Amino acid sequence: MAGGNYIIRITKDLVANQIYGIREYYVTLRRDWSNGSKLIFVKKIGPSDDDDAFIGSGIIDKTIELNELGDVSEKQLWIKNNYYKKIVFGKLVIFHPPLLVKDTQISEWSKTTALLHGAQISSSEISLIESRVNIKIIL
Repeated sequence: MAGGNYIIRITKDLVANQIYGIREYYVTLRRDWSNGSKLIFVKKIGPSDDDDAFIGSGIIDKTIELNELGDVSEKQLWIKNNYYKKIVFGKLVIFHPPLLVKDTQISEWSKTTALLHGAQISSSEISLIESRVNIKIIL
């Protein structure tokens, strides 16, 4: 059973590449990260404070905790960065073109998109966002 759906703010291209390349994301926030939950990704796409945009989404296939890891170097990285869980994605979607947060209902939530990181978002709100973009599914 799916837990909540959440907004994830991506601050580095390396993290976006990790999500879309190897389908993994390490979280430090404590939330109900559950199989079947949907995460929607926000990233700055330009120099202005108003250039934060929804770039895509992913559905959690599974979550992994520290004690489930076998790789020692991954465990060390986990402890060093204070990760809570490792998320492995099933379906991933890229929004093309990205949809500016300021052009959505989510812009009313906060003046600073950094504060959206980890915010819970309903399935209907995600559907509204997804209906406003062309979607490319990553298999």
